[in-house]
Amino acid sequence: MHEDIRDDWKIRDIERKADEASRRLHELDSLRSDVGSLERSLREARSETDGLRNELQANQERTARLEERLDELTLNSS
Repeated sequence: MHEDIRDDWKIRDIERKADEASRRLHELDSLRSDVGSLERSLREARSETDGLRNELQANQERTARLEERLDELTLNSS
């Protein structure tokens, strides 16, 4: 009879551990999905940042050329 009780305890312990493992697996799947979503968002943000950086550099170059041209015009008109 004692063996039956111990076997029942062992079975319950195994079932409890299996339930806990299943719950953790669902948590991990959810976290993996969240990480994937964050990775996609980060790629999009990087892409947008790269585009803005390129636009800023182009505007800086344009401004520098305009300033050089303005200096030339100012010197020629003096």
